[in-house]
Amino acid sequence: MISDMNPVDNILYVADSYKITHHNQYPEGTTHVYSYFESRGGKFDKVCFFGLQYIMKRWLVGPVVNRQIVQQAKHFYKV
Repeated sequence: MISDMNPVDNILYVADSYKITHHNQYPEGTTHVYSYFESRGGKFDKVCFFGLQYIMKRWLVGPVVNRQIVQQAKHFYKV
């Protein structure tokens, strides 16, 4: 059942919410998307990526996405 799962454990919630519909903006037939970090200036002119090991262990080790996680996210985002 969808409600039996703790939402904090759903990797599909770990995204900027406005990005959930980005795929609708890609041209038809898009198969690859490139992402990167960029400093937007201001007080800091560099980006320091920290915490990759934690992210990989927390979200990318073992079974990551299953039908229950997808159904919970679809219900939450009303897709």
